[in-house]
Amino acid sequence: MGVLTAILSSILYLVYGKLSDKYGNKTMLRMGIFFTTYYVLTYFSMTQDNKMSMLFAAAVIDAIGFTAITLSLLNLMMEVSGEPADAYVGAYRDGFRTFGNIGRIIWWNTGKIYK
Repeated sequence: MGVLTAILSSILYLVYGKLSDKYGNKTMLRMGIFFTTYYVLTYFSMTQDNKMSMLFAAAVIDAIGFTAITLSLLNLMMEVSGEPADAYVGAYRDGFRTFGNIGRIIWWNTGKIYK
């Protein structure tokens, strides 16, 4: 499901970029929040019988919602930063890298504790 989400997100970044220019970042952020709400609801409505179809739906809704949110926040950051946007994009990347590594270390250490 992660591969499906990644491929769909890659395509949606191009589509959402055009839509963001036409309708604005605020509208795209609202759309992302709307779909992300339903993303959470797919897990609450999951049963043993519909598990695979709901996981598929969650992957698609994940791509639709979180791609819009990520693109809106990145566009907002670049509009606010003005001309030296490279430094802010680097800080954005480094922040995600740092928190991703912290999460990985916590996950790795917790897995050893519970084994």
